Amino acid sequence: MGLPHGHSKTSTLVAGLRMTGMVAPMVLDGPINGDWFEAYVA
Repeated sequence: MGLPHGHSKTSTLVAGLRMTGMVAPMVLDGPINGDWFEAYVA
């Protein structure tokens, strides 16, 4: 079984986790960087 080369897509999920479940989810199209993380925290 082969995998297509160069056709993958990266998605990133950032969220807070509490005892009651996941809160404040944010999905990014691509990898996260410092600017995106600061925007999420703000």
